[in-house]
Amino acid sequence: MKVKNLVVKRNDNISILDFYEIEEFKNYKSVLVQVFSAVEDKDFLQLYLNKLKSFIPKAKIIGTSCSEFINNKIEDNGILFSIIGFEKSEVNIFLENDKNLNSYEIGKSIAKKLSSKTEILITFSESKSINGDLYLDGIKAVRDNIHIAGGIASTKSFKNTFVIYDTQILYNGVVAAEFFGENLKFYNDYLLGWEHFGKEFTVTSADGKNLIAIDGKSPKKIFEHYLGKEVADHIPGVGSAFSFIIKRGEDFIPRGIIDVKDEKFVLAGEIKVGDKIYLAYANPYSIINQKNFSKNFCEKIGKPEVIFNYYCLGRKLYLPQEVINHEMQAINRYAPVSGFLTLGEFFATDSQCINLNFSTSIIALSEGEKNDCKEKNFHIEIPDFNIFNLITQGLFRMIETRSKELEELAYYDQLTNLPNRRYLNEKIIKDIKFCKEKGKKLAVLYIDLDKFKNINDTLGHFYGDEILKKVGKELKEIAFKNEAFIARFGGDEFIMLIKIDNHHFEKVIKTINSIIDFCKKPINIKNKTFTLGTSVGVSLYPNDGIDVQDLIKNADIAMYQAKLKGGNRFKFYNEYMTKNRVDIIKLENDLREAIKNNQFVVYYQPIYNILNKKIIGAEALIRWKHPKKGIIYPEQFIEFAEQEGYIDNITEKVLEKVFNDLNILKMKKKNLPKININFSVKNILNDRFVKKIEEFSKKYQISPKYISIEVTETSLVKNIDKCVKTLKKLKDLGIDISIDDFGTGYSSLNYLKTLPITSLKIDKSFISEIPYEKNDIVIVETILALADALNLNVVAEGIETKEQEEFLIKSKSYSGQGYLYKRPMRFNEFEKIL
Repeated sequence: MKVKNLVVKRNDNISILDFYEIEEFKNYKSVLVQVFSAVEDKDFLQLYLNKLKSFIPKAKIIGTSCSEFINNKIEDNGILFSIIGFEKSEVNIFLENDKNLNSYEIGKSIAKKLSSKTEILITFSESKSINGDLYLDGIKAVRDNIHIAGGIASTKSFKNTFVIYDTQILYNGVVAAEFFGENLKFYNDYLLGWEHFGKEFTVTSADGKNLIAIDGKSPKKIFEHYLGKEVADHIPGVGSAFSFIIKRGEDFIPRGIIDVKDEKFVLAGEIKVGDKIYLAYANPYSIINQKNFSKNFCEKIGKPEVIFNYYCLGRKLYLPQEVINHEMQAINRYAPVSGFLTLGEFFATDSQCINLNFSTSIIALSEGEKNDCKEKNFHIEIPDFNIFNLITQGLFRMIETRSKELEELAYYDQLTNLPNRRYLNEKIIKDIKFCKEKGKKLAVLYIDLDKFKNINDTLGHFYGDEILKKVGKELKEIAFKNEAFIARFGGDEFIMLIKIDNHHFEKVIKTINSIIDFCKKPINIKNKTFTLGTSVGVSLYPNDGIDVQDLIKNADIAMYQAKLKGGNRFKFYNEYMTKNRVDIIKLENDLREAIKNNQFVVYYQPIYNILNKKIIGAEALIRWKHPKKGIIYPEQFIEFAEQEGYIDNITEKVLEKVFNDLNILKMKKKNLPKININFSVKNILNDRFVKKIEEFSKKYQISPKYISIEVTETSLVKNIDKCVKTLKKLKDLGIDISIDDFGTGYSSLNYLKTLPITSLKIDKSFISEIPYEKNDIVIVETILALADALNLNVVAEGIETKEQEEFLIKSKSYSGQGYLYKRPMRFNEFEKIL
């Protein structure tokens, strides 16, 4: 038998596990791998499972999530791969996750799959749906002579536990491994050491693992009374350091608390009406003085070759560290030890079958001859704890442990599960120190998604978030393959770190090309397809900076240059790039000149009654007539103008031009159309625009009723409370209020009722695929029905085909604009078609 424990840590997001050193396991008759993941990152775990299986195809893999694992000692960071090669024994693994079966039936199903030669079974379950008592009873109903070890999965968050079968990660069901062979020797046992205190209670209401009432009161109320509200409010968590002990006949069985539903407790094992129940505490004296594992297995099988240890999380959190050390040392001096911290321990022999809590259970294995192993005496001085002191110290240890776990969670982005900016800053500092000592370079890759903002603005944050998750997952895999570190910097920006030897940039370029190639591929979410792109900037330590701020700043500058070139490319930073910041300053200066010299012109796109093709209005669209660059479209400067505070001046220019043009039409005895003007939310938040409209109305002798203001849905809803007052004032002047790009943001009946809205404009993104895209058809029909119910007018944007027009007419939507009718045009052309 050969045993090797290997740990992969998440800290660096790189491959620190050299699988080539385990290739020799290919030569063994059977190979079992137990995987204990203290990392809840499914993608990270999946990569390593796939890699392990590719190296040892014959490996039989089972495993579980855990808050911590045992690698001779308890560790809380990473994934443990416990690999055992058997020379003479057979190993088979099993999965049962049929949701139609109850826990008892699942146990029977597993037992029926076992070989008749099997005497020992290791099994793990997730914590949410499996009743450990019934599961073990089911196994024993079929195979009453089987010995069982294992436990219930845990996680740091006490949620989303999973099991592992082969390379699958599963959130429901059980996994198991059987062993048999003529030379296989084993010993399994457990230790408790928990004692009850206080009064005896009776369970008056229970359902499976759900403890509903004790002496007619909720279990949470009992906890509040005896241990305080702070403890009761932190279950599971702090309160999980306190267990119940159930008395059934002469047996006392600990039961941990794994979840809370309202006032009910979900226990790690079955609870029955009529059970006598006590609060419990750990007694270190009892633990130290109980039967000795090592003495017992030495007598039965000699010196073991491997020991599996399944140790209760609550036990670890509660006990003094001296006692935990004693328990670990007492067995790991004989053989490699692996295992995990459970939410319940499975134990069975031919005469016992118990779903334990707050215990430690082991199974020791050997294929060789029975070798003598001498017992060594261990003596640990245990402080003179009384019950009160022990409970108090157990509580403080639990609080400290949970605080550390929460601190770790603070280093990761909640959406993508990638390291966040805080983690990134610390990582760069460490990598700079490492590269300085080793004479290496550090490449900082600033990754920005192209076109992402448009998706967020038009379709809302759901799609944006789903895209970021998929991109984050792929970037994580690329980082893994290239021994890099990846973090989410913020928004749609990510930063990757790669340590390289001097002048060896091939690795960096290869990694960047992988990123760009992925981002060019379509991303499918909810029957919608998105095509993005990415721009990547690279700075190098020490060439382009020697601290975090300079390296990120210069990588950002390089990224911006890549984006200016059209995106889907990368740029290495050089000192001349800094001058491009001057371009931004130049844009700002040009914008000031444009406002000062009135370089803006207004185009008009007619709005038609699509039944009789008569013009019923128009949308005013701004263009910047730059003296050197020609016509510049609003997409190239409006956002910058909003950010830098120039939007009020620009909107005022457009507003006055529209009033002036309407006055010209009036003087020529033309029928005046209603003109829609696009307003920024910042304009609406500025009270002066109400006065400006009144001023222009008086100056040009045009009633405000010929003006309609368009505001984008997303920006309006984000500022709804601040906008209501101004919009009502505008409505009082006779101005119509229209929601632009309706359906792309946070559509809500509530705000439609709150704001003084008169019309909706259906965004062209919903019109463009009609009549071929069924989802768009449903959305448009829903908007029309909503508008009809609220007595709102509707204008469809972006009508380009006869099929679209026919659909709208059939749907009784008669107002629209688009290239099918007229493109935007200068005022003199617009005047001619009126």
